Amino acid sequence: AASGLTSQGGLVVYLGGALTDEDARTIAALRQPGSAGVAALVDTAGFATRSTGSARRRDGTAATAAALGASGWATTLVGPGTSQAQAWTGLVGAQTAGAR
Repeated sequence: AASGLTSQGGLVVYLGGALTDEDARTIAALRQPGSAGVAALVDTAGFATRSTGSARRRDGTAATAAALGASGWATTLVGPGTSQAQAWTGLVGAQTAGAR
């Protein structure tokens, strides 16, 4: 499903959770100006809450998505109720609408 995006020089990244600010900047810099960058980030706190039933904790994944978004990336958070199709549609839909 990513081949259409990558064949045009786009970059697709899967992140298994939050990054440090420095790591987020490093990943953000991988996207070349004028190219597409999409990142699916696993909302690890959502999975932890689902398995333990405890109150949701903040793990920084939303902050990582915001940092990438500020650098022109399309991002989506993938939680326990998100299917692969929903995550991909969210990313591809953002790119085709011109959102980043």
